[in-house]
Amino acid sequence: LVLSPGWGRILKQLLKLGSQFDSISWNQSCVEFISGSVTTNIRLEEPGAIPKDCSEYSKIIISENLSIHPHWLIEKALRTLSLRASSGTEIRFRFSNENSNYPSPFLPLRLTKIQEPLIRDYLKQLGFRNIIEKKSEDGFTVLSFRK
Repeated sequence: LVLSPGWGRILKQLLKLGSQFDSISWNQSCVEFISGSVTTNIRLEEPGAIPKDCSEYSKIIISENLSIHPHWLIEKALRTLSLRASSGTEIRFRFSNENSNYPSPFLPLRLTKIQEPLIRDYLKQLGFRNIIEKKSEDGFTVLSFRK
């Protein structure tokens, strides 16, 4: 399950690999663009909503930079995942509090600054385990963990 796929770059990569996936966006404009030029395998949900059937997925990826979302949406999504995802489900997200190597003169606004020293404890409080943090070359922090 791919949540918040932005403009569909990750979906194009998954299609190239022949991977099967479902995707959900919280942005109407992104859904219209993706369904018209990438794949029709996308649906719109209200901001931060997680589908009730997310327990059927073994992997869940939030692909957009988490920092571009408001704090309440991030908290809502993570709390809902902690309640609905099946035990053993791998969840992955990435974030950057900096603009790093953004390939445009128009930088996206960062609505939420994620406090790296606190995020691991927050995820543990929600019941997540096996938390692995990696820094990528493009300036992002990638967190992978299990329900």
